[in-house]
Amino acid sequence: QGLRSPTVTTLPSRTLSGAGKTMGIDLEAGGRTWTKPRVTKSQNPYIRLLVKLYRFLARRTDSKFNKVILKRLNMTRKSRPPLS
Repeated sequence: QGLRSPTVTTLPSRTLSGAGKTMGIDLEAGGRTWTKPRVTKSQNPYIRLLVKLYRFLARRTDSKFNKVILKRLNMTRKSRPPLS
């Protein structure tokens, strides 16, 4: 009998210089994405040859193994799992 629906108060949204958009990352438009593939910074010629070989094999074969090895060769040393 005496029940009322709760009132909802809305706070004004923060806008960017009158653009009418709320602040934040526009994830629908791409957001924070890394677009360039990581390349190895190693100066070791054998590592560079391995990367070149596995890049070719990953592209030209259906083997998942070649793609995994290429991914691991291009990882940073900090986050690299063992290759052997």
